[in-house]
Amino acid sequence: MISHLSKKLYDASYLLDGYEEVVLLDYPKYMNIGDSLIWFGSLNFLRRLNVRVVDQFHVYQCDLDVLENVIGDRPVILQGGGNFGHCDQRHQVLRQRVISRFVDNRIIMFPQTLHFDDETAVIRDTEAFNLHPDLHLMWRDETSIKASEEFFPNASTYLVPDMAFCLEGLKPWGGVQTDNRDILFHNRYTNASGDVSQFPFIEKIYGLAEKDWEDIITEEARAGAFKARYGNFRKRIGFLPEGTRQSLFLKNCHKETAEWYKYARSFLEIANSEYLQYQVIITNRLHSHIFATLLRIPHLVLDYGYGKNGRFYNEWTVDDPISRLVKPEEVPDALAAFENGG
Repeated sequence: MISHLSKKLYDASYLLDGYEEVVLLDYPKYMNIGDSLIWFGSLNFLRRLNVRVVDQFHVYQCDLDVLENVIGDRPVILQGGGNFGHCDQRHQVLRQRVISRFVDNRIIMFPQTLHFDDETAVIRDTEAFNLHPDLHLMWRDETSIKASEEFFPNASTYLVPDMAFCLEGLKPWGGVQTDNRDILFHNRYTNASGDVSQFPFIEKIYGLAEKDWEDIITEEARAGAFKARYGNFRKRIGFLPEGTRQSLFLKNCHKETAEWYKYARSFLEIANSEYLQYQVIITNRLHSHIFATLLRIPHLVLDYGYGKNGRFYNEWTVDDPISRLVKPEEVPDALAAFENGG
């Protein structure tokens, strides 16, 4: 299953044929381990293709004037994830600005899920995306593909899984599951954590631990990561000549990225160890499903919001016996089936 999904991603590698270097934009400098899984999978994907990431920037580092000097004629890689159209508009606005500015560069957006809540955003993005002559959009489900072909008919579209599946075989992920019979409910706290009416199984399952990504990260790791946060460095050097300012800004970006890479890796190691403590996982987070799939831990998947989890599951993992897509009221019976080996 895992090899099959990673192969689907490498099947699209021809988009980088003839290119030795790229610039990656919008890496996740925040404590969402799911997005770090995507980031590390993306880097591993490019490494295996012998494509060098000459620079990478998170959303607050993306000064377009600086980027123009860095990017040159290289392809631009836009980080994948689940925030296209409807979530944090910082990332959507960045994509729109980059696509509008770098019309002479090949731009490849790594796999996303598409969902628009705001019709105004559709109009804004449609204009920018359809004017770009070399735009390649990867999507994680058929619903996103159809919407993309409707909104962005001039862009090339590709149906592929999530970049996290390129973590296959990458150490230190993996290990041996413990004999602990506890169950983890990995609950996306954005939507009423602990709401028994929404998740009636919470009070019925003995030994159920309820956590989200931020609970899994240890206090020590969290404290170190906060120290690695940088203030508005650009503003502090604004009085300097432009050349000096850009040079110092890039040095600061490189230092910040290197430090965050170290912390993001430690977060994944912590999450890896945490997951292996549980016999079964219940989750309404897509990358909890993907992580448990990579680790081969039995788990139940609950849909969330506009149906992102179900769309991905039905597209890619429906035939994998390690997981099942269930409704909250079906959880106790599904757990019993796992215990009985069914």
